[in-house]
Amino acid sequence: MSGTASVTTSDDRDGGGAPGGTVRVGVDIGGTFTDFLVWEDGARPQAFKVLSTPDDPSRGFVAGLERAAALRGADLGAFLPRVETIVHGTTVATNAVLTRSGAQCGLLTTEGVRDALEMRRGVREAQYDNRFTNVEPLVPRHLRLGVPGRLDAQGAEIAPQDLAAVDDACRLLARPGDGEPVRAVAICFMNSFADPSHEEAAAARVRAALPEAYVSVSTRVLPAIRFYERVSTTVLNAYVGPILDRYLRRLAERLRGLGFRGVLLVMQSNGGLVTPEVARDLAVTTLLSGPAAGPRAGAAYAAAGDVPDTDCLVMDMGGTSFDASLVRRGQATTVTDGEIARLRVAVPMLAIHTIGAGGGSIAWLDAGGMLRVGPRSAGADPGPACYGRGGELPTVTDADLVLGYLDPKTFAGGRLPLDPAAAARAVRAAVAEPLGLSLEEAAAGIARVVDGNMAHGLRAITVRQGHDPRGLPLVVAGGAGPLHACAIARELRIPTLVVPPDSSILCAAGMLMADLEHEDCRSLVGRLDRLSDGTLTEAWRGMAAAGRRRLAEEGVPPERVEVHPVLDLRYVRQYHEVRLEVPAALLDPLDLAAVLERFHQEHDRLFGYHLRAEGGRPATPVEIINLRARAVGRTPRVPLPDLPPGGPDPGAALAGHRRAWLPGGGGFADVPVYRGESLRPGNRIAGPAFVDRETTTLFVAPDFAGEVDRRGAVVLRASWAGEEAASRPEEVGADAPRGGVS
Repeated sequence: MSGTASVTTSDDRDGGGAPGGTVRVGVDIGGTFTDFLVWEDGARPQAFKVLSTPDDPSRGFVAGLERAAALRGADLGAFLPRVETIVHGTTVATNAVLTRSGAQCGLLTTEGVRDALEMRRGVREAQYDNRFTNVEPLVPRHLRLGVPGRLDAQGAEIAPQDLAAVDDACRLLARPGDGEPVRAVAICFMNSFADPSHEEAAAARVRAALPEAYVSVSTRVLPAIRFYERVSTTVLNAYVGPILDRYLRRLAERLRGLGFRGVLLVMQSNGGLVTPEVARDLAVTTLLSGPAAGPRAGAAYAAAGDVPDTDCLVMDMGGTSFDASLVRRGQATTVTDGEIARLRVAVPMLAIHTIGAGGGSIAWLDAGGMLRVGPRSAGADPGPACYGRGGELPTVTDADLVLGYLDPKTFAGGRLPLDPAAAARAVRAAVAEPLGLSLEEAAAGIARVVDGNMAHGLRAITVRQGHDPRGLPLVVAGGAGPLHACAIARELRIPTLVVPPDSSILCAAGMLMADLEHEDCRSLVGRLDRLSDGTLTEAWRGMAAAGRRRLAEEGVPPERVEVHPVLDLRYVRQYHEVRLEVPAALLDPLDLAAVLERFHQEHDRLFGYHLRAEGGRPATPVEIINLRARAVGRTPRVPLPDLPPGGPDPGAALAGHRRAWLPGGGGFADVPVYRGESLRPGNRIAGPAFVDRETTTLFVAPDFAGEVDRRGAVVLRASWAGEEAASRPEEVGADAPRGGVS
């Protein structure tokens, strides 16, 4: 594997260079399009999209591989044997949860606590909403079965396990009252993190009695303290496990049948890669499989170009959703207390905020006559009205076409010509006529609403978390992202945008920048200063050795293996802990003072205060909750391109003009259009302007100007950037402002 990002986008006339080298492919399956990045030694990287096939995602997967072969003048049978690695980001698990289409599953848990899945943590999500209803559990109550037996928090047996009750439960699950046998069984007992023996014994009985069932065991999925988080995560794993297992098995078999002999890897929610075998067993780790690759690629472009900043925002506007993430010090934030569809999931995952806003998002009027956009999407089938595939409802893409932002003849490289008349009919019938607006006003209103929705999504990871977005460059990704980026930046007063040449398939590019990664967890609750007797060091050594063995079994050579300790720490009597990655040398042997100082600094950065000894005040003791070992198998890196300068004049890339609607009351105007593949470093583009590529279009608004950097990215800067810098404190963009307490 290797990390890469292309500088050009191939079309059907460009074979991408002479074939013959090692090929690596990144594949990101979205709700509307499936994105591909194909990298080959000695050839031009290729970036392209094909329509997704929601009924069977593997069909779109194979269609993209067929196109990659065709672009190289070969058939699939000749191309696939040369592919060394395919890295795959999948929404199979995500969609199963969002659409409630996962497997029917049962739950075996400690007698007396089967309702914990429904009671959650006993905290209302909306305290002042008297119409609030709790989220429906994934396991109905009649399939949540209690088993006698109990361990204490140290793992000592209080009451013996009743294996006969496990057998009875298996018989019930085989023939439940609704007549449909369960396809998956989740097993989660109280305090099993301290001793997995009860869960292992129950799992053996379940596998013997229900050999076709997918078995999800909490001490395998999440061996950590906090019962509700553990049972919820284990159930989610059981719910999506059979779906993902079947999909990956079929995909692997199909690829083998077509001649693929390389390595297939799957993207995890934490930004790392695993083999399909691990992904099938720990399906819950793929809930953010697709978008998890975006922050890594975005950070690479932000740091390597003309905006040398390891802190940035990354936005990805695709056909169905909008993903936003914050990168600090070159890394996206990792959390272990996330949610999907209001369901708690506690495995490590990148802090990515997702909303239903994309090119396929449908515009509609609510009961009060207010214009809304999303979250419902037209998807790939039938797609927006302008696709001519049977869609009749107006979408953001239809509005963009009405406003002249898209060229109907060259969209998707000309392979998917758009129908402007169909787009106009949809916008006029559903929005313009009911609201008494002109067609153009209605389309502009749709664009403003979706832009506001996406700006709100970025606020959720910046302003609400104590970060000022005005001090951070915004890396723009997604097929629809570059069209709307300037409007979003204007609303948030973000003066600098970075649009990579492969922005439309940035997640697919990020997948070829990722490493193999596993994270093991062990609950080790106690005051940190009382674990200086060697307990923590001994636990770390064992976990580090296990992580190295695991990667060795996957064929990673020792020189490419790194194991990093992560501590979940908090001040005594606090409710939430802070995830703190420290150098391994601080744990072997334990350097208590250094670890405490790092914790105080991180707590101060996150929440604006610390409780170290100061001014005669004694330090508040710090306790550890979990010790984690993050084992990373590094992959070879291919450097980002360093292109020769081309001068400021972009005239050689000028393709003509397009009549388009200008924001701010400018009406329609003839706007210059540049071919993105023909732009060179140093070329300057003043707004308004369009930069058309096969897979995306960049709109440079009138109050922005762009310059192509040495990596091929277009860096946009707002005309009001100087005013923004003068209006905020000097420290904005570093650590200020911060707020909140843990």
